[in-house]
Amino acid sequence: MAVALVAATGCGTASSDAHDRLTPRATASADPVPAGMQRYWLRGVGVDAPASWKPNQLRCGTPIADTVIVEHTGGGTPACLYRGAPKHLSVIDISTSNATPVTADWQPSSIDGVPIEETERPAADGDHERLVSFPDRHVLVDITSPDPAVVDAARRSLQVTDTDAATGCVVHTTTYDDGRPPGQGDDHQLLPGHPTSADACVYVDGWLENTAAVTGAALTNLVEAAQAAPPTTDQRAPDDANCESVADLETPADDPPMALHFDYADSSTWTLVAKINPCTRWQSTISSGDVTRRIDQRLLLALPQVWMSYPDPDSMDIG
Repeated sequence: MAVALVAATGCGTASSDAHDRLTPRATASADPVPAGMQRYWLRGVGVDAPASWKPNQLRCGTPIADTVIVEHTGGGTPACLYRGAPKHLSVIDISTSNATPVTADWQPSSIDGVPIEETERPAADGDHERLVSFPDRHVLVDITSPDPAVVDAARRSLQVTDTDAATGCVVHTTTYDDGRPPGQGDDHQLLPGHPTSADACVYVDGWLENTAAVTGAALTNLVEAAQAAPPTTDQRAPDDANCESVADLETPADDPPMALHFDYADSSTWTLVAKINPCTRWQSTISSGDVTRRIDQRLLLALPQVWMSYPDPDSMDIG
C-alpha cells in the first residue's frame, strides 16, 4: 500500500559536520530558471520546460498533453489500452531506464564537463526527436515535438550538477547504503535539538533518485516521531511470513536509503538515515550512526513521501 508522508522538531546540540552534503556541483551553481519556465531534475540532470506544461500528463502511460515525464527507478505505469491520445504533442521524458545508447549513430559530447551521447531521429507522425544519454548517471532525456525550436530549446537547457539545487542533496554517494550515516558523536539521542528545516534525499544504487524539503508542521511531526521512535527488535512481522522465498528478487529500488539532513538555527546540521527492510518490516530502522531506532507506524507516516512505495502503516506496530 502506498502511503503519503510528512516531517518534524527536537532537543539537544547538533553537530556542525555536514558530511558530503555540500560537495561542489559539476557546474559552479545551477543556472537560474528562465522566466516562464519550470526545471525538472533526475540524478543531477536538469531540463527546462514551459511552466504551462503540467508534469506527468499520462493516461495508461501515453501522453495526453504537452508534458514532462520524470521516470524514477522502481516506478510503474498503469497497464491499460488507450487509443484516444492526441497527436503532435511536445514531450520531454527524463528517465533512468534505457539510458545506454544501442545504435552506432550516437555522437559523443559533454555538458558541464559530463560525458554524453546524443542522436536525432524522425519521430512518429513526422515529429522531431532528440535523445541525450548521460551514461555515467544512467539517465536518458528524450525530447519530442512537432516544433524543432521546442526540441532545440530543451536541449540547450540541459545542465548537470553534483548537488541538488533545491535541497543540497549530493547527487552521488554510497555513504548511506547500509542504512546509517557516519557517527556524529552522540550515543544518547537519535535526534537532538529543535531543527528549523530538513531535506530528504533518497538514493538508488548510489544515485540521488528523489528529494523533498520539510518545514512547518511536517517538520514538527517528523522530529517528534523520530525522537519517540522505539528500540529495534529481532521480531518478525506476521505479514512477512515466507518472504524469504522472494528475497532474491529484491532490487536496490526496493529498499533505498533515505538520508534526512536537519538544519539548525546556529548553522549546525544533523543527519539520520531511514531504511525499510521489505522482507522484515519490523526491523526497518532510522539511525544517526551512533543511535538506531525502529520505524513504527507514527514515524512511517511522518517520513517525507520520497520512496516509491511504503509498507502498510497498520502493519508497522508490534502487538
